[in-house]
Amino acid sequence: MLIIVSIYDCDGGCLDSDGDDICDYVDDCVEDDCGVCDGQGPQTFVIDSITTTIDSVFIPEWSEWVFAQVPDTIFNVICPLMITEVELFETGEGGFDDGWSPVPDPYFAISDANDSIFFVSNTMEESSGAIWSELSIALSLPPYTITFWDSDIINEDDFLGSATFWPDGPDQIDINASPSFGVVIIEWQ
Repeated sequence: MLIIVSIYDCDGGCLDSDGDDICDYVDDCVEDDCGVCDGQGPQTFVIDSITTTIDSVFIPEWSEWVFAQVPDTIFNVICPLMITEVELFETGEGGFDDGWSPVPDPYFAISDANDSIFFVSNTMEESSGAIWSELSIALSLPPYTITFWDSDIINEDDFLGSATFWPDGPDQIDINASPSFGVVIIEWQ
């Protein structure tokens, strides 16, 4: 089987699907419609609208009108979202002394609409504030709840607060997880 792949458009120029003036066959980063380098593009289907058309026809043999109802669903395809950074500004004096340090050792967990925890961060040692960066936490079932904890070796981990958020696109979301406060950075996947 012979497969021929065209790297040129009809005008004799090369294909440049992301419009960066670099031919795709030499471009080390072809951005998809979500702006992701070599990404898969939009993957999530969302219902945009549902319409129903009602029609009728008179059938003389039956001396009757017959009605038909036809539903039509229009979908949009959206880019998947991911959390790329979480910053904890302060723990609001939360957490307890674990025996050798009065400063908390924070970490966070994220759960989805089913209350299923799908991500737990690493622990930041002795810090009332922390930044977890270079994350790639895929989001698919909103709303989400972020819960901050103080890791303790001897006792149970101490609750530092939680907050629920519902992202609808790339954003910086302020988190009021009383008594803790922070920010979640959301980007296209």
